[in-house]
Amino acid sequence: MLLVRVSILSRVVKLNQLLQGNLAQISSIELAARRCERRADIINQLGEEVKELNQIVQEKDEELSRMEDIANRQNAKQAGDIRQLEAELRKLNQLLQEKGRFEKQIRMLKAQVSGMVSDMDQQKEKYEEIQGMIYNQNANNLYHDSP
Repeated sequence: MLLVRVSILSRVVKLNQLLQGNLAQISSIELAARRCERRADIINQLGEEVKELNQIVQEKDEELSRMEDIANRQNAKQAGDIRQLEAELRKLNQLLQEKGRFEKQIRMLKAQVSGMVSDMDQQKEKYEEIQGMIYNQNANNLYHDSP
């Protein structure tokens, strides 16, 4: 729009100055008009480049958004996996505690059984000793009672 106005304005001024016969002024006005046209072309080119860059930025933003979504899903999955592993770890710790309690009970029972076996061995020795004494007594009685 600016370009059209400058072009029209330069033509009007050019015609006016031609009528007045001032060619030097006409040249400088034409030169200024050409500069304005070049600037307008540059501005248009820059506008196109800005549009292209905006499109690239939008595409990169969309790609980044997709990547963030993927990362968030992966993080959520990993968080779920971590929660599951933590639950399994709690179960394992509980089982280890139970194992420790059972091992303690087993040691206590082994000690009790060992004590009971020792007591039974002592009782067996006493019994065998008494049996031996009874056998000897009976043998003595038989020996003395025989004619």
